[in-house]
Amino acid sequence: MQNEVPLLLLCGAPGTGKSSVAWEVYWSLMRDGVPVAHVDLDGIGYGPPGLSGSFDLKFENVAAVWRSYSDAGASAFVVSGLRALREDVRACSAAVSGSVATVVVLDTVGVPVVEIARQLLRTTGWPSSLRRP
Repeated sequence: MQNEVPLLLLCGAPGTGKSSVAWEVYWSLMRDGVPVAHVDLDGIGYGPPGLSGSFDLKFENVAAVWRSYSDAGASAFVVSGLRALREDVRACSAAVSGSVATVVVLDTVGVPVVEIARQLLRTTGWPSSLRRP
């Protein structure tokens, strides 16, 4: 049976800090020895004409990127750059086989990124299954 994959999805409007918070969460977990990977949808969705910026393409790329990260030893995945839409959350979750998603919608501008990341990790305990006791 495949292990469940903790999947953190950071959603929100442009400029709310999704990418910055994701990086801070990722880096904090890496420092703690958690086998985590990160991708920002902004960097994997610029394809050929007609597909550039396509969220369908982005989610296909999430699946491919996760396979590579998983093969390299990652057990948890942080994804940023999603719109705060249910269909995006469903599609991104489906792209990561075996995932159990934690969805965070950022809507605050001006709060320090490090504080948002710390509060997120403190209040959710994400990914609790991979943290050292």
